[in-house]
Amino acid sequence: MKTLFTFAFLFLGLYSTAQKLDYRKMRDTICPPICGWRDSLSLTEIIPNMLAVDTNLLTRKSISRFYEDFASVEYQLFAYTLDSACMENSAKYSAMAAYHDPKNYSANWNAAYSYGVIHDCEKMRLYLDRYLEGIPKKYHNEGSKEQVGFLRARCE
Repeated sequence: MKTLFTFAFLFLGLYSTAQKLDYRKMRDTICPPICGWRDSLSLTEIIPNMLAVDTNLLTRKSISRFYEDFASVEYQLFAYTLDSACMENSAKYSAMAAYHDPKNYSANWNAAYSYGVIHDCEKMRLYLDRYLEGIPKKYHNEGSKEQVGFLRARCE
């Protein structure tokens, strides 16, 4: 009987720690929304908040959004600093967003673009192909064809 209570206690303890968090509900406090671009100071303040998130606790539906936000922060920081590590992080986090939501064509596009900028052509082609397979036909236009051509030209 004592063993049963011990097992039940451990099970309930593990169950309570296994509760998932919805990043979309916490998003405004971790990565506050703004109109336009953030300044470099606010970007450097957001990164520790993002790094502090235990992604193991995020729900399946919110983890992709988390990685998309993190990729965006790193991309914007790259625009200010031109530090290639920021673009590498942006590529990595975009790829993680696409991994958790393979049908997310914006995550696939962002991964393809970021990998294209850092000249990782194999990964750029992988995510570009996924993007082209997943994007609705109504978005295939001259502008998107031009952007795809730009990416492909970076790896020729």
